[in-house]
Amino acid sequence: MVRKVIIFVAFIVLFIFFPGSIAAQEKVPDTEYAGKERWAYKTNALEWLLTIPNFGVEYDLSKSVYNRMTIGATAKYNWNTSHNYATPMVFNLTEFRPEFRYYWRHTQKTLRSPDDTSKVGFGQWLRENIFTSDRKNPKDWRACYIGGYLSGGGYSVKLGKEGRQGQLYGIGVTFGYGIPLYQYEKGAVDLDLGMSVGLALTKYDAFAHNPDGDYYTVLPESSKGLHIVPFPVISELKVAFVFRKRSIDDKYKRVDQEKLREKMDRRDRKAMQRDSLQQQRALDREKLAAEKAAAAEERRLSDTPVVQPAEPSSAEKAAGRPAKSGKEKISREKKEKPAKESGFMKLFRKKSDVKEEEEQ
Repeated sequence: MVRKVIIFVAFIVLFIFFPGSIAAQEKVPDTEYAGKERWAYKTNALEWLLTIPNFGVEYDLSKSVYNRMTIGATAKYNWNTSHNYATPMVFNLTEFRPEFRYYWRHTQKTLRSPDDTSKVGFGQWLRENIFTSDRKNPKDWRACYIGGYLSGGGYSVKLGKEGRQGQLYGIGVTFGYGIPLYQYEKGAVDLDLGMSVGLALTKYDAFAHNPDGDYYTVLPESSKGLHIVPFPVISELKVAFVFRKRSIDDKYKRVDQEKLREKMDRRDRKAMQRDSLQQQRALDREKLAAEKAAAAEERRLSDTPVVQPAEPSSAEKAAGRPAKSGKEKISREKKEKPAKESGFMKLFRKKSDVKEEEEQ
């Protein structure tokens, strides 16, 4: 047990004093951080209350003052504490957790003009509604972060009749924010509040405590092999104190104006390209509609019957008169055709014929 404590303390001392050898690098004012200013050392007070000693480090990926990305690692160790007998309650845990973070600050939200009818892109919607980087009342003293983590370790927990002992591996997202707490002449202490949620892969052996023989008994019927936990697991709650050479109040907030201008130029070019494509599509739709209308008019004209002039008869040819059109010929035939008699006229004509016969 003493050997394990010595190894853990050596691990902490190594990460505390290791950056001192990097600090000798020359610092460029206002554009870069010194080596020791890129490191942060943290410990989770909430886990200390749960009797889990822990220590973590965090390192900026770039020495630029515009950097927003960091990598870090946390080690936790509380295993096989010394006892004179087999305790009925067990709580052992060991874990190593590397993680990646991206920091951002809340900024003043730019109000959209009523005349602005442009569509809101997915990235802008994500910033304004999900991560709320743009707000009406921004809390710019907080440095928000989101990232991912991997974890691996072992556990042995028994709080009731049965206990579980096995290995646990996880992957997921971590998010939260850091706020400045105390600032000193040569350093600062910040507060880190957040949580980690993700998927877990585990296998364990179930065991029970035998008070008569003062030992633990494995329960094969309750043990389980390697499997994925079928629900999201909150793997960490963070109320951590972070020591930095430079407070988080002065980090992850500066904006590279040149890159910002380039970003705005790219956005404007994309907007112009999108508008030109929309105009071209509108012209193509109008052209297609005009072509369809012209084709429909042509079909309508082709379906209308055309009256051809009739051939002149032999008498008309001899008289030298022009031939009558088919339409005039049809109308003449209609005129020459006797009109149909009505029923009353037929009856009147029949009675007249009968009367003439009687007179004769």
